[in-house]
Amino acid sequence: TTTSMILYDFCGYFRYTYGKPVKGKLTVTCFSMFYGKKRNITKMLEFSGSVNFTLDSLEMKNITYADWDPHAFHQMPIEITAVVTETLTGISQNASATAFPKHHDYSLEFFEFPRVLKPSLTFIAMVSYFTLIYYMYDDANESQTNETTQNLSYPVPEDGVIQIEFPIQENTTRLNIKAKFLESQTSISIHDTFYSASMTYLQIKKASQDVKVTSPLELNVQSNKPLKEISYMVVSKEQIVAAGKKKSTTFTLTPENSWAPSACVIAYHVDDNGEVINDVLRFPVQPDFKNKIKMHWSKNKARPSEDVTLKISVTEPKTTIGLLVVDKSTKLLGKRSDITEDAVCFYYVFFLSMLLNSEGVDYALYDDVVHPHLENTAMPVDFGNPYVRTNFPETWIWRKWESTETTVNVTVPDTITSWVASAFVISENLGFGVIKMPIELEVFQKFFMSLNLPHTVTRGEHFMLEVNVFNYMKENTEVTVTLDTSDTFEILIISNDINAMGNQRSVWVPSEDGRTIPIRVTAISPIASDALLQKVLVKAEGLEQFHSEAVLLDLAKRSSLTENLNFTFPFNVVPGSERVQITIIGDMLGPSINGLDSLIKMPYGCGEQNMINFAPNIYVLDYLTKTGDLHSNLKSKAVSYMREGYQRELLYQRDDGSFSAFGNSDHSGSTWLSAFVLRSFTQAQPFIDIDPFILEKTAAWIASHQKLSGEFQEPGRVLHTELQGGTNSSTSLTAYIMAALLEYQMDKYDNNIRRALNFLEFKLSEGISDNHTLALVTYALSIARSTDAKKALDTLNERSEQQGDHRFWISPASELSDSWQPRSVDIEAAGYALLSHAKQQRLLEGIPIMKWLSQQRNHLGGYSSTQLNIMYNVDNSHSSRSRRSAQDQEAFDLDVTVKDDKKDINHLTLNVCTRYLGTGSSSRSGMALIEVGLLSGFSLSPSFMCVDDPIKKVETDEGKVHLYLDSLNASQVCVDIPAVRDFKVANTQDASVTVLDYYEPRRRAVRSYNSKVMQSLSSCTFCEEDECDLCEKDGSSLIFLSCELFVVHISLLYCWLIL
Repeated sequence: TTTSMILYDFCGYFRYTYGKPVKGKLTVTCFSMFYGKKRNITKMLEFSGSVNFTLDSLEMKNITYADWDPHAFHQMPIEITAVVTETLTGISQNASATAFPKHHDYSLEFFEFPRVLKPSLTFIAMVSYFTLIYYMYDDANESQTNETTQNLSYPVPEDGVIQIEFPIQENTTRLNIKAKFLESQTSISIHDTFYSASMTYLQIKKASQDVKVTSPLELNVQSNKPLKEISYMVVSKEQIVAAGKKKSTTFTLTPENSWAPSACVIAYHVDDNGEVINDVLRFPVQPDFKNKIKMHWSKNKARPSEDVTLKISVTEPKTTIGLLVVDKSTKLLGKRSDITEDAVCFYYVFFLSMLLNSEGVDYALYDDVVHPHLENTAMPVDFGNPYVRTNFPETWIWRKWESTETTVNVTVPDTITSWVASAFVISENLGFGVIKMPIELEVFQKFFMSLNLPHTVTRGEHFMLEVNVFNYMKENTEVTVTLDTSDTFEILIISNDINAMGNQRSVWVPSEDGRTIPIRVTAISPIASDALLQKVLVKAEGLEQFHSEAVLLDLAKRSSLTENLNFTFPFNVVPGSERVQITIIGDMLGPSINGLDSLIKMPYGCGEQNMINFAPNIYVLDYLTKTGDLHSNLKSKAVSYMREGYQRELLYQRDDGSFSAFGNSDHSGSTWLSAFVLRSFTQAQPFIDIDPFILEKTAAWIASHQKLSGEFQEPGRVLHTELQGGTNSSTSLTAYIMAALLEYQMDKYDNNIRRALNFLEFKLSEGISDNHTLALVTYALSIARSTDAKKALDTLNERSEQQGDHRFWISPASELSDSWQPRSVDIEAAGYALLSHAKQQRLLEGIPIMKWLSQQRNHLGGYSSTQLNIMYNVDNSHSSRSRRSAQDQEAFDLDVTVKDDKKDINHLTLNVCTRYLGTGSSSRSGMALIEVGLLSGFSLSPSFMCVDDPIKKVETDEGKVHLYLDSLNASQVCVDIPAVRDFKVANTQDASVTVLDYYEPRRRAVRSYNSKVMQSLSSCTFCEEDECDLCEKDGSSLIFLSCELFVVHISLLYCWLIL
């Protein structure tokens, strides 16, 4: 008896971004995705650039199920995880893929076939590689089923795609089709028949497979009865883009760009009895970008710091060109985002509508960011004095300009990599165009180094600096590698021998200062040399704290003035971290404009956060415009931020026109957020292009949620409860929405405004106890010019607090951490009060409010003249379970537990548990943010998945993980955060976890934590056995050295490590 064995082949490819092959070891794990099977097959292979491996049918059976049949028609997919470890550095990266085993060289597939039968017409379908067998069944006689079988054979064309056609008999009710090619086969079954009372059927088909814009599309309409006239419609993106009538059953249409990316043609006929007979044909449409762009480098390969040119030519004069050139390695981190024809095909109309409304060069999609043009300092002949490579940007060129043909002269950055360039163009007549495929520039030199070091460390930690020396030259050479000494770090340990890989040494570098330290390494040989200078940010231990104090100085009646400001630092301040900055500017908003990068924030986060960061851009631009201080470069920056905020906010618009924190994933839109968007977009219209249809759709949705009494309802959830007075008050909501509709200024909503005004005046007569709600109602009545506006403002002023020449309002507060800043709701109440004074022309009464507000700005707002930046120590028990920080009041209960294992120093897990401690009306927080600081050298594990409620979103930053939650209440929420080691760091310092109310940061709790295992690691822990002669066998250190000069023999493609 002989047993046949089927082999399944797999392959993998491994290359550096500069094109050279990677050498290393591959660990492949294969397992089944179904039935909960956990049995794995693991293979370990060595490779150089590529590798092949196989699984036989017995191995496949082991990882799937016992009765697995290699000849089965359908097979179970296999999950494959690959871990690649580079021989030179020991650095590992992983990837995964799903494989669908195929037992034959060819597979068959039916596509573009109707799902219902039309008897007496032709059945049309597309299939590849087959001999056809089909069965037609007549079920008209219930006692007997008639079956008709036919065989059809077709020659296989080069592309393997065949259109099949055969007639359907009149009484056919079911159709089975089986396709065969060699040993492969597939089948489909159709059981439904098109219903027509008159038994009249119509069918439409196209002559060609590919449909392209401007290329004629021939259509043929068949029917089992004669038709005098055929009507048609072409629908794309839920819009009718073409319609007409034809006398002939064969006619031609010319697709337009409005058809893309997909369209359907509806052909129909109305008979004398009023019956509508129709058919639908769906197909993708490839757009035609008439605006062409050509781009090429002056050379395909270059050296670091070499001068090159990029030539760009377009079709139409005065075309706006947007250019992006990025490091290819950035595309290894996740989804590619190249600007290509294929990438924008499905979003073509969106881009067209957004971009064609631009005003030429003023549409600042791109800021002019280009790597500085340096002198050509390619590798010098004097190898003893190499050029020091210092510039390693991720984005090289990010700019736009207006031209027909452009030559961009640039200097290649210092990174050994490939640079990927993509571009798009916009012009008045030809519209939008995009490059078909990105072009690459390979940057390479035959002898070079690379450093592997963390981006940030904490003062007092030790980290390993790994230096890899690559020699692609033909001869071996002796290389002297030098680490420059510095007073900012100390070299602790040097390995005594070249390690087991034959190419590794180690030097330990602890940091001493809370600042950026330079790391410079030089490699020199008789035939080549290289030098690198990179920086490491060293952070001070503890938690960063700020305090701002503002003083308004009146020099109208005097030439000089003396003011004393007293402050003290807390007892637990980190030594050396104290900083004081004093700013004096003769303009109330001067510091804001001086620190525009701090005041105008890039929009981010959910729909609410994006708008809260979008809106200040409008007011700064408005202020600068009215004062005549709006310069072109400042306007360009602010407008580009606003445009990005506008486009990002559209991601949170729901299908019904409303907006919510997370868009369509929420159960309903929010009237408050929709009003916020409506008002902000209306105010932004003088500066950027806003689609009026978006405004109208949003306003209509808001108006639909007004009661007959004039009150507006909130069907959704508002995460920023403080901006509604903290209790979702319908009164404050109605006031806010009425103000937005007044700003919108559309006559059709006058009745909604009138009813809302009556409702607010009635509520005012009843009495409003909440200061924030009263302030908002007063403002709404003021801009509506209500006769009750003065009464409301007088009532509000009666409740104010007086402190010297300052006036302000205080609301009850609970569960707030100590802070020099008042509650955000109190600041906003004062802001509405000041606006009301201005609207009612009571300016002198508003000055004390203005003075108080000017003192409440933080160090980023630019309003303060004294800023203090302090680092605080946080008590820590130095155990896996951390004690609470010392706070009199905390809004959240927070526990952090570290799960670590001394047998695995490369992984740990944080267990973070928290709940809200509020009670009564504040039993639920606003949107909560958990900020998890990771220990130095660690990053969030790629395996981390957290998409369950209440966590709505996860973001990662350098050394931090941000978890967004709708809100927190008394119920505890726990999450495990796995971390994996990226860099070798010893003497690990504490990290912290913070939970806070995103919109009232004084509601917070902070815990510091550390890992007993990671904290106990010494500088010698990472040394291999007998590798460091300065370390005892138990891993303890014997002596510190400050030697930095090493001599090693480098053969082809060797690596050298420094710590």
